[in-house]
Amino acid sequence: MEEREHELGNKEELKDAFGVDLERRKEMMDLDAELVVRRCLRKKLQPRELLKLKFDPTDPFMIGRYSEEKIHETLESVDNLRDYDLKEKTDYEQAVDAVGLIFNNLAEFEFADQGRLRHASEGIMESMKNQKEAGILQYELRNKDGHISLMIHVPPQAENLTRGKLREARQRLAEVVKNDVSIEEIEGSSLLLEHPLVRKLGFEIDQESDEGFTPNFHMAREEFLERFTH
Repeated sequence: MEEREHELGNKEELKDAFGVDLERRKEMMDLDAELVVRRCLRKKLQPRELLKLKFDPTDPFMIGRYSEEKIHETLESVDNLRDYDLKEKTDYEQAVDAVGLIFNNLAEFEFADQGRLRHASEGIMESMKNQKEAGILQYELRNKDGHISLMIHVPPQAENLTRGKLREARQRLAEVVKNDVSIEEIEGSSLLLEHPLVRKLGFEIDQESDEGFTPNFHMAREEFLERFTH
């Protein structure tokens, strides 16, 4: 019992697969909350509507990561979100705060149990085993029926995005594409596409995925090299 209390009392010292502790995770969740609200503004949706697409109680990811009670509590919090006029500054900020609170509550739950955090981290590390770094971003090559694409991944540290970090990442990715003639397309899937700096890169959003929570994006090899090889 004492050991369990000690574990819970020091949850801030625990770190996930990316070496991120609870306080840093909360900061990232706050940034994610703003991206969600930006997406809602662009899509003319209420945060409640978009979050319902994310928190699917039948999703194996949700079931494996959170308890049935926590999933129910989260869905109830989403249902209770009011309507916001996102074009109005105060409502926009309140929407970001409300979404951030839901995300932070999930982070608290995850970090409250070392075993659960370790299990989640192991799954993340397994999915990342073929990824390589490109500055603030990561990537891997994928073969779809003989067609090679470079898949961009957005690790948590990429949430702290600056113009300089993004420039370095895109230049490194362009070098990878330039040196591998088999790569036909660059693609990815991330809420970060809602960030003003990322939207200026010119990736095309897949319309079908744009109806979901996270948009997929892509760009042909030739256009990517033309834009980002300097």
